[in-house]
Amino acid sequence: MALPDGSAPGIYIHIPFCLKKCSYCDFLSFPAGPGSGELFRSYTDALIHEMDERCGLLPAPADTIYVGGGTPTVLPLESLSRILEKSFAFATPCCEVTIEANPATISRDALAALRALGANRLSVGMQSIFDDKLKILGRAHTFGQFLESYEDALAAGFDNISLDLMYALPGQTLQEWEESIRLAASLSPRHISAYSLSIEEGTRFWDLAEAGLLQKADEDADLEMSHMAAALLGELGYEQYEISNYAQPGFWSRHNSKYWKRIPTLGLGLGAHSFAGGKRWSNTRDMKEYIDRDFGMRGLEDLSRWDEIQETVFLGLRLNEGISLQDFLDRFGESFESVFKGPLEKMEKLGAVSRAGGRLRLAPRGRDVLNAVMAEFLCQ
Repeated sequence: MALPDGSAPGIYIHIPFCLKKCSYCDFLSFPAGPGSGELFRSYTDALIHEMDERCGLLPAPADTIYVGGGTPTVLPLESLSRILEKSFAFATPCCEVTIEANPATISRDALAALRALGANRLSVGMQSIFDDKLKILGRAHTFGQFLESYEDALAAGFDNISLDLMYALPGQTLQEWEESIRLAASLSPRHISAYSLSIEEGTRFWDLAEAGLLQKADEDADLEMSHMAAALLGELGYEQYEISNYAQPGFWSRHNSKYWKRIPTLGLGLGAHSFAGGKRWSNTRDMKEYIDRDFGMRGLEDLSRWDEIQETVFLGLRLNEGISLQDFLDRFGESFESVFKGPLEKMEKLGAVSRAGGRLRLAPRGRDVLNAVMAEFLCQ
């Protein structure tokens, strides 16, 4: 697994279980109820086995571990403890350790135990402060449960908490979105992710939309809510460092930044994706195969030079810091200006991108038409 200079790999651990499938969710996850104890144990055993088999291949200890899903906190504390303790054998002492949590699945005692084990960052799906919107989304929690779980997390010693918010929801008003932002920021989480609702094939929302029973916010409303998030969170002390992500100074998500900067990450668990050494692959999506310890690389892809250039542009422009033109030249032996002469001139003329301080960044106008900008650079 080749690493850029000064970088350490990250480890992603996928827990595919949840209380219920949210109406918008297209992630690899499925409900698992109280009678799932044997499945939980078998999955945890397989995951521990995969760590032993795969993590030993890391060229250096990981400095981020991200336990996502699904809803990792659906797992019994004993299973989560085993997973964390094993993963720490392949990580640095100062590792950022994030666990995703649903407010309906966490208690103060469990949070305190996770914090004592070494988890130091919590990502909580808040989504909205309005119970009617949470119900539309198919969330398993109420806003009251969220507030209780947030207080429990603070009491358990989590001082690095990230909240997820969603906008452009069916029936959501601009005022409701502003109230959600203001209340979330008033809690002073270190990090806030603000995502526009995307209706994906295979979800309940997709079926409803196809049947004409779901009306998503129109593009103008979506754009207005996006602008509000950037302006209001900026006023409230949050730096926008990526299209959908905001943080108090010094609290960027170190793990997610690896994806945007193309730093190698090892994915463990059902359907998890990995990137290293110019290759991408994924694990099986079949639960029986995974529990039977079939850890073969699915869809192994050797990235071409052009693939790597495209990923560098697509991911780098999502970051507010943009793309280092010198790094691009060093990596690919050719300047950005020569590779993308025509599209660059066109996008600069339209005011969609700007060059300053040796970096190429999206201009505010470019963020509003991100897909069109990407198409100009990548569809050559």
